[in-house]
Amino acid sequence: MAKKNGQKKGADKQATAKKKAAKTQGGKKAAAKPKGAKKEGSLAAIIDPMLTTGGHTVAEIAAELAKKAVEAAKGKDLAANVRARMVSYTRKGWRVEKDEQKRVKVVQA
Repeated sequence: MAKKNGQKKGADKQATAKKKAAKTQGGKKAAAKPKGAKKEGSLAAIIDPMLTTGGHTVAEIAAELAKKAVEAAKGKDLAANVRARMVSYTRKGWRVEKDEQKRVKVVQA
């Protein structure tokens, strides 16, 4: 590839990639989502508020998911999804607290 007017090698590829990205979005920039934003119909959007407020067991949260997100919950192990959300919070530095009735709550450590 020949250099044009002092451009670095590969500069044409970058410009072409930017043009292609603009075309695929219809010339509009995609709306930026705030950090931690969840899709409206996602399981996490239902699980997370229940985990942060507490007062529910894993089984109760899974049952609530089955009622609220019927389409998103099809063919999924909902209790495993709740446990996975708890693990993701622990990796972010949060703590999972359980009481005598096995109700779970995630709190910042």
